[in-house]
Amino acid sequence: MGRSVPERGVTGAVPLACVLGGMDIVAPLAMAGIPCVVSVGRTDPARFSRHVRGAIDAMHPWREPEAYVDRLVAWAERQPVRPVLFYPTDGDLLMASRYRDRLRPAFRMCLPPAELVEDLVDKDRFHALAVRTGLRVPRSFYLRAGAGAAAGIDPALDDLALPVVVKPVDRCHAGRLLRHNAKAIRADSAAELADLCRTAVGSGVDCMVQELVPGPETAIESYHVYVDAEGRTVREFAGAKLRTEPPEFGESTAVRITDRADVLAEGRRVIAAIGLRDGVAKVDFKRAPDGGLWLLEVNPRFNLWHHPGAAAGANLPALVYADLVGGHRPEPGSIRSGVTWCEVREDLKALVRSGRSPWSWLRSVVRAHTRSTGAWSDPMPLLRGLVLPALRNRLPGPRPSGSG
Repeated sequence: MGRSVPERGVTGAVPLACVLGGMDIVAPLAMAGIPCVVSVGRTDPARFSRHVRGAIDAMHPWREPEAYVDRLVAWAERQPVRPVLFYPTDGDLLMASRYRDRLRPAFRMCLPPAELVEDLVDKDRFHALAVRTGLRVPRSFYLRAGAGAAAGIDPALDDLALPVVVKPVDRCHAGRLLRHNAKAIRADSAAELADLCRTAVGSGVDCMVQELVPGPETAIESYHVYVDAEGRTVREFAGAKLRTEPPEFGESTAVRITDRADVLAEGRRVIAAIGLRDGVAKVDFKRAPDGGLWLLEVNPRFNLWHHPGAAAGANLPALVYADLVGGHRPEPGSIRSGVTWCEVREDLKALVRSGRSPWSWLRSVVRAHTRSTGAWSDPMPLLRGLVLPALRNRLPGPRPSGSG
């Protein structure tokens, strides 16, 4: 994909991209020659990238959004021209949406309407929206923690066909219920479900109990799109998961770009039904054994898929940037199916857990077209951000004490 040509400000400065996250958003912007600053933790590998011009210490977008917004605005107001904001997590997205009036004078942002953002992030509201607009979603029940212990044995749960999955309504308090990066917990029996419901209620976590679509995590396929402020689809692509960690309901550790026509068609239908505009989105489906697609969720934010997507010819972050700064959209070419991505460290865990050897992981890393922190042309995030800290932790002798 060609380079964006940003409009220079009156000072001749090029607007910076401010990325509230790591390399999978920096990399596609770098492919288009767009200068970046990251807002990440102090040990995040992205700080060591040759494509990053500076770093802002990140704060927790769920727990301290007002202070984080103040920090970001203070930085942006010192720049010669307004930067462009990129938000890659649910917490970042909600912070940007809920504080948009405070952020917009300082940042350029591509952001869907506030009510739609809330509808898509909250799983109960999303399910209601999907049913209201006639989209095919698994049957679900909303388990409200505030309803007390009796909610764990609500008769309405008997209407759901086992097995089911139990997942927090939002990710803010998910850690109280879930472990090891899992997104949900499976219940195969009524007894397991009752136990899970009691645990959720006791943890104070509102959950969705949803019928499980049969099949492995590799049956999850996704549609990715950028829709401009006028509601026009600028660019789209499809993809499929290869591995996750943990193996069931885990985070993606390896993915592949695809050209599945039904995923593209169904993704367009979902985007039209919900009325998305002025935003990017990832639409997750699960392919059932009969080949049909069930809608799982819609995430209206930037994400890891934009890295392999850019390598395949659909650079959504660069297109968003070009529109926001008045640059020229790169000419669209064909999208290359089969482009792969892996998260170097977590994919090792996924492969070893599946019974494969570390050598198979090394082959996978070498063959991947894109890697979260291991690009041959930008090795410092991997070496200084992951390898050296791991080696220091293994070396004998005193270590620096923490700051408390």
